[in-house]
Amino acid sequence: MKVEFARDDLNKALSVIIPFITFGKDVLAEKNLLRMKFAHGMGIQLDYSNLESYVSSFVKNENVKEWNKGSVLVKASVASKILSSFFSEEMVLNFSDSQLTITDKNNQHKIHLRYEDNDFVEDVGGPFKNIVPIDSSVFQKFLTYGEPFVAVDSTAPALMCIRILNDEKSLSMTALDGTKISYSKELPTKNKIDILIPGRIAGSVKKVLPKTGNINLSQEGNSIYFWNSDFTIKILPYVGKYPDMNEFLTTIPLPYFTTTVGDLKRAMDILDLVGQDLSLESHYKNLFRFFAVGENVLMSLCGENNQSEITIGRKVQGLENFIEIAFDKSNIIDFLSLYTPETEVTFSKISIIGRPHPFFEIRSSSDINTVLIFSQTVV
Repeated sequence: MKVEFARDDLNKALSVIIPFITFGKDVLAEKNLLRMKFAHGMGIQLDYSNLESYVSSFVKNENVKEWNKGSVLVKASVASKILSSFFSEEMVLNFSDSQLTITDKNNQHKIHLRYEDNDFVEDVGGPFKNIVPIDSSVFQKFLTYGEPFVAVDSTAPALMCIRILNDEKSLSMTALDGTKISYSKELPTKNKIDILIPGRIAGSVKKVLPKTGNINLSQEGNSIYFWNSDFTIKILPYVGKYPDMNEFLTTIPLPYFTTTVGDLKRAMDILDLVGQDLSLESHYKNLFRFFAVGENVLMSLCGENNQSEITIGRKVQGLENFIEIAFDKSNIIDFLSLYTPETEVTFSKISIIGRPHPFFEIRSSSDINTVLIFSQTVV
């Protein structure tokens, strides 16, 4: 069977699959396959599967005919690169009984790919019973704000995930790694869901989300599905109990001071250079402190030999007791990087009964429903 495709149409379908493909010599061949499945008079469905995800997208073409094979398998890492970067804007796919031949319309370039004999995983499930529609831009924001803050390695697998929760109160995202918490919420959508998305594939999901429209979320059995009319993504979630965040998220914060992202990052960069000049001990690296002098809030390095200070803001009017804040730069820099230099951010103190050290939160003026919570660093 021979079918002509526009490279852009193939690229659109492949753009959903490529972020999930595992490249490298150590990849198990039977777990790294691209299936091309034929639908008479409609087009070709592209399916990819690895150990933890299944992705499906569709290339429309009414000239696709019935074929006795029904579908073929090729190596995903090879085929995806060739198809997405082929010489010609128009390409012809010729499916014989033994191999796939890719040529341009003038037959000047010709590539042969052999079929694989391995079994492929089961098809994506459906129809879905519990469908939770989420605005694609909101889902993109949740993954962007959550991905940097999941634990990279933890004895509690749930901490390596982004939690998406939709209940009668809100649609929310939570990510934490034991020292800091990223939390964002929106108005609730229909139907309840409480899922854990592994942090290591959040970036792949984020790359395929459309800029507009809705993405549907469903949980069926042990699988989570993200889907719309163009593609379906199936992943295997982590199973585990997520920590109770009520003690943090229901606490009323006490505002301390407001500054801008640009001023704060600039102050940290300058003080970093001062620290290099002072040759601070390694355990003081990346450690800073906020303290008040009169109405002003100053920032300096942590360390006995440091006398450099930078004024970055003013105390909130009427605030009498300002507790000095010692913090690790790595706890807040990812959060600050989500905003423009002109964005105002407010630092507030959170007091939680039974916790030996105070917690603080950062909230931006451009998105008051998103917050980063971090603990006081003991110096």
